[in-house]
Amino acid sequence: MKKFLIIIFLLLLGCANKEYIFIPTNAKCIKKSDVLIGIEEVSLPYYMSDLEIMKLEKDKLVPTNKYLSKKPTEIIITKLSNMLCDPNIFIYPWGKKPKYKIDIKIDDFYFVNKKLFLSARIYINSKFFKVVMSKSCKNEYNCVNEAFNLIVKKIIKEIK
Repeated sequence: MKKFLIIIFLLLLGCANKEYIFIPTNAKCIKKSDVLIGIEEVSLPYYMSDLEIMKLEKDKLVPTNKYLSKKPTEIIITKLSNMLCDPNIFIYPWGKKPKYKIDIKIDDFYFVNKKLFLSARIYINSKFFKVVMSKSCKNEYNCVNEAFNLIVKKIIKEIK
Protein backbone atom coordinates (compact mmCIF):
# COMPACT_ATOMS: atom_id res chain seq x y z
CA MET A 1 0.00 0.00 0.00
CA LYS A 2 2.85 2.35 0.86
CA LYS A 3 4.49 1.79 -2.56
CA PHE A 4 1.16 2.45 -4.25
CA LEU A 5 0.78 5.82 -2.48
CA ILE A 6 4.34 6.78 -3.39
CA ILE A 7 3.69 5.99 -7.06
CA ILE A 8 0.47 8.03 -7.03
CA PHE A 9 2.30 10.93 -5.36
CA LEU A 10 5.09 10.85 -7.96
CA LEU A 11 2.58 10.79 -10.82
CA LEU A 12 0.72 13.78 -9.40
CA LEU A 13 3.98 15.61 -8.79
CA GLY A 14 5.02 15.06 -12.42
CA CYS A 15 1.72 16.48 -13.70
CA ALA A 16 1.90 19.52 -11.44
CA ASN A 17 4.62 21.17 -13.54
CA LYS A 18 2.60 21.13 -16.75
CA GLU A 19 0.89 24.27 -17.97
CA TYR A 20 -1.78 23.86 -20.63
CA ILE A 21 -2.42 26.43 -23.33
CA PHE A 22 -6.12 26.52 -24.06
CA ILE A 23 -6.95 27.71 -27.56
CA PRO A 24 -10.27 29.53 -27.89
CA THR A 25 -12.45 28.00 -30.55
CA ASN A 26 -15.36 30.43 -30.48
CA ALA A 27 -14.14 32.20 -33.61
CA LYS A 28 -16.28 34.75 -35.41
CA CYS A 29 -18.22 33.40 -38.39
CA ILE A 30 -16.63 34.99 -41.46
CA LYS A 31 -18.01 32.92 -44.34
CA LYS A 32 -21.12 30.78 -44.67
CA SER A 33 -20.44 27.45 -46.34
CA ASP A 34 -22.31 24.19 -46.65
CA VAL A 35 -19.66 22.13 -48.45
CA LEU A 36 -18.35 18.88 -47.01
CA ILE A 37 -14.75 19.22 -45.84
CA GLY A 38 -12.58 16.30 -44.75
CA ILE A 39 -9.59 16.92 -42.51
CA GLU A 40 -6.78 14.39 -42.26
CA GLU A 41 -5.04 14.05 -38.89
CA VAL A 42 -2.82 17.12 -38.44
CA SER A 43 0.78 15.98 -38.19
CA LEU A 44 3.20 17.60 -35.78
CA PRO A 45 6.99 17.67 -35.67
CA TYR A 46 8.51 14.70 -33.82
CA TYR A 47 9.46 16.90 -30.85
CA MET A 48 5.77 17.68 -30.16
CA SER A 49 4.62 14.07 -29.85
CA ASP A 50 3.17 14.77 -26.39
CA LEU A 51 1.82 18.22 -27.46
CA GLU A 52 4.54 20.07 -25.52
CA ILE A 53 5.64 23.36 -27.02
CA MET A 54 9.40 23.68 -27.24
CA LYS A 55 11.79 26.63 -27.36
CA LEU A 56 15.01 26.98 -29.29
CA GLU A 57 18.04 27.88 -27.18
CA LYS A 58 21.56 27.81 -28.59
CA ASP A 59 20.49 25.68 -31.58
CA LYS A 60 18.83 23.13 -29.31
CA LEU A 61 15.12 22.53 -28.65
CA VAL A 62 14.31 22.48 -24.94
CA PRO A 63 11.00 21.83 -23.16
CA THR A 64 8.84 24.71 -21.93
CA ASN A 65 6.46 22.61 -19.78
CA LYS A 66 3.65 24.26 -21.75
CA TYR A 67 1.30 21.92 -23.60
CA LEU A 68 -1.52 22.27 -26.09
CA SER A 69 -4.76 21.46 -24.30
CA LYS A 70 -6.19 19.62 -27.35
CA LYS A 71 -4.86 17.83 -30.38
CA PRO A 72 -4.20 20.20 -33.29
CA THR A 73 -6.73 18.34 -35.45
CA GLU A 74 -9.51 19.14 -32.95
CA ILE A 75 -8.44 22.78 -32.74
CA ILE A 76 -8.39 23.16 -36.55
CA ILE A 77 -11.76 21.45 -37.06
CA THR A 78 -13.49 23.51 -34.38
CA LYS A 79 -12.01 26.82 -35.53
CA LEU A 80 -12.76 26.04 -39.16
CA SER A 81 -16.34 24.99 -38.35
CA ASN A 82 -16.93 28.18 -36.40
CA MET A 83 -15.38 30.49 -38.99
CA LEU A 84 -17.33 28.85 -41.82
CA CYS A 85 -20.55 28.65 -39.74
CA ASP A 86 -20.54 25.04 -40.87
CA PRO A 87 -20.96 21.69 -39.12
CA ASN A 88 -19.91 19.74 -42.27
CA ILE A 89 -16.25 19.39 -41.36
CA PHE A 90 -15.07 15.94 -40.36
CA ILE A 91 -11.89 14.12 -39.48
CA TYR A 92 -10.82 11.22 -41.67
CA PRO A 93 -12.25 8.66 -42.22
CA TRP A 94 -15.44 10.28 -43.43
CA GLY A 95 -18.55 8.54 -44.75
CA LYS A 96 -19.21 10.81 -47.74
CA LYS A 97 -16.71 12.04 -50.29
CA PRO A 98 -15.73 15.59 -49.27
CA LYS A 99 -15.49 18.41 -51.78
CA TYR A 100 -12.26 19.45 -50.05
CA LYS A 101 -9.76 17.03 -48.57
CA ILE A 102 -7.34 18.92 -46.33
CA ASP A 103 -4.05 17.57 -45.04
CA ILE A 104 -1.96 19.72 -42.67
CA LYS A 105 1.64 19.02 -41.79
CA ILE A 106 3.17 21.27 -39.15
CA ASP A 107 6.91 21.09 -39.71
CA ASP A 108 8.08 23.56 -37.06
CA PHE A 109 6.31 24.99 -34.04
CA TYR A 110 8.54 26.46 -31.34
CA PHE A 111 9.50 29.64 -29.53
CA VAL A 112 12.70 31.54 -30.19
CA ASN A 113 13.28 34.21 -27.56
CA LYS A 114 9.79 35.76 -27.34
CA LYS A 115 8.70 34.81 -30.86
CA LEU A 116 6.71 31.85 -32.05
CA PHE A 117 7.98 30.24 -35.22
CA LEU A 118 5.53 28.20 -37.29
CA SER A 119 6.13 26.46 -40.58
CA ALA A 120 3.33 24.35 -42.02
CA ARG A 121 2.30 22.73 -45.28
CA ILE A 122 -1.36 22.60 -46.23
CA TYR A 123 -2.63 20.36 -48.99
CA ILE A 124 -6.14 21.09 -50.24
CA ASN A 125 -7.20 18.44 -52.75
CA SER A 126 -3.47 17.78 -53.25
CA LYS A 127 -2.74 21.46 -54.03
CA PHE A 128 0.15 22.71 -51.88
CA PHE A 129 0.22 25.89 -49.74
CA LYS A 130 2.92 27.01 -47.33
CA VAL A 131 2.21 28.89 -44.10
CA VAL A 132 5.06 30.55 -42.20
CA MET A 133 4.85 32.74 -39.13
CA SER A 134 7.48 34.39 -36.97
CA LYS A 135 5.61 36.54 -34.49
CA SER A 136 6.58 38.40 -31.35
CA CYS A 137 4.44 37.42 -28.42
CA LYS A 138 2.73 39.28 -25.67
CA ASN A 139 2.37 35.82 -24.19
CA GLU A 140 2.52 32.22 -25.41
CA TYR A 141 -1.25 31.85 -25.36
CA ASN A 142 -1.79 34.67 -27.90
CA CYS A 143 0.92 33.45 -30.26
CA VAL A 144 -0.27 29.85 -30.27
CA ASN A 145 -3.84 31.00 -30.93
CA GLU A 146 -2.67 33.27 -33.78
CA ALA A 147 -0.71 30.39 -35.33
CA PHE A 148 -3.83 28.21 -35.52
CA ASN A 149 -5.90 31.15 -36.77
CA LEU A 150 -3.37 31.72 -39.55
CA ILE A 151 -3.66 28.10 -40.70
CA VAL A 152 -7.47 28.21 -40.65
CA LYS A 153 -7.67 31.56 -42.46
CA LYS A 154 -5.35 30.24 -45.18
CA ILE A 155 -7.65 27.25 -45.68
CA ILE A 156 -10.72 29.49 -45.86
CA LYS A 157 -9.03 31.78 -48.38
CA GLU A 158 -8.15 28.85 -50.63
CA ILE A 159 -11.55 27.09 -50.61
CA LYS A 160 -13.58 30.13 -51.73
